[in-house]
Amino acid sequence: MADNLKLTCFWPCIFIMISMNMNASDNRQNKTRTITLIIVAAAYALLVTFSASGAVKLYRLKAQMKVMSQKISVLETKNDNLNKIIPLLRDDPDTIKRAIRKRLGKVKRDEIIYSSSKETPDSSDTDSQ
Repeated sequence: MADNLKLTCFWPCIFIMISMNMNASDNRQNKTRTITLIIVAAAYALLVTFSASGAVKLYRLKAQMKVMSQKISVLETKNDNLNKIIPLLRDDPDTIKRAIRKRLGKVKRDEIIYSSSKETPDSSDTDSQ
């Protein structure tokens, strides 16, 4: 797409060079033609640069592509980590138990859980004693 953009900006320059080499009988007419072609070439370059498919849009799309590539990289890393865990969850009983206990909050019969959260004692328990 960038090569196409370079070629489209090149054509007005060719027309300017051709017009400058034309031997006009009137020097004023030659200057007017050259100025007109320069204005047309500048307008064309602006149109190509700022149109819907121009250089500005190309720059924005490249930036968006860079961000998306970074997101893809992060997701591929997460996917690789999950793919490593899948066989363990299928075959390893210890991993299965650990996952169940972690997700569902299950405990073994003889296991004691220590919690670091501060809980206030119930006022009904202190009154009955």
